[in-house]
Amino acid sequence: MMLRTVTIDDLDQITAIYNDAVSSSLVTFDIVPRDRTAQLEWLSSHSGIYTAVVAVDEQPGDAQSTHEHSILGFGSLSPYRDRAAYRTTVENSIYVSSRSRRSGVEK
Repeated sequence: MMLRTVTIDDLDQITAIYNDAVSSSLVTFDIVPRDRTAQLEWLSSHSGIYTAVVAVDEQPGDAQSTHEHSILGFGSLSPYRDRAAYRTTVENSIYVSSRSRRSGVEK
């Protein structure tokens, strides 16, 4: 397993992982699955100090292209509150694909 920054090529897989969490749990606090436009907006807000990462099923030196690998899960940081005193406080989110849960990806 390797971690790397999320790219637009990951959008379909991370949307599927997120929407699975929406439909099968309460952890997202969303009640409607995200469409591609909403996920693109999410991606554009997760760069710089709030960069999102994906866990991919690959090993160093793997011959396959990075984006040919299955995404096991993803994580992101978001601002906690807009007030200045909270500027160093973040909310972290981690979502793991249903097939990868209980495998250590979330650690």
